[in-house]
Amino acid sequence: MHLAPHGPGSRGPLTARRAGLITLAILIVLMMIIPPANAATVERASERVHLAGGAWLTETENASSDLTVRVYNQVDQSTSGGTVKYKDPLVTLFYTHKESVPGTNLVLRTEYEGFEALEGSTFEFDLSLGRTIAHLEVPLYGYRCLEEDNGPAGISPGECEELPALTVTVDLTWEGHGAIDRSTSREAILDIPGFTFQSHTLQISRNAMLTGTVSGGGIVLADGPTDIALLLIGSYRERTTTG
Repeated sequence: MHLAPHGPGSRGPLTARRAGLITLAILIVLMMIIPPANAATVERASERVHLAGGAWLTETENASSDLTVRVYNQVDQSTSGGTVKYKDPLVTLFYTHKESVPGTNLVLRTEYEGFEALEGSTFEFDLSLGRTIAHLEVPLYGYRCLEEDNGPAGISPGECEELPALTVTVDLTWEGHGAIDRSTSREAILDIPGFTFQSHTLQISRNAMLTGTVSGGGIVLADGPTDIALLLIGSYRERTTTG
């Protein structure tokens, strides 16, 4: 029996069967990765934080300054993003100094801010909210502004000049004292068709004595005990369902 080869325009039983199997396989894959329109989608997310913070407040007849520092470790988890754990400690630092210009009604305002701890910085957080130690190198960026009329340094009213970047060393020690406070809160949205949201927040905190220095680049932002200090463990969980 002579079997004629199948040309480009012809399809034999075997070719047709292969095409059918390929189509079926594609449909199966699509069914696996594309949920039916009425299937529920669940997204979970959570965040855990270990935080130590403090604030220094000083005021004289002609000047005032305030410095706030927060150092923390953070772990984020979500259904879509997996787990994110930051290698180095996280930090936020804000410093403001206001000084009256003698003989005028003007105020010269200087501000610095930092949001990054350089590699090699350390943060030893005590889960019992006892003794916590931070040693950080933090780059700062700042500016100086004249609040009103013409003033020194060639700054016009309302204008600001950028200050040279500098890096400060943050050497701080927290000693927890007093009672440990614990608070929780819950939130739920359950009355919207095709949508639910539930969340849970937990905070465990304790007041602290904070001592140490924040200095570098020829300036001293803090030296000695602070006015306000806190140690905190926080967690947040949420669950969202749609569909």
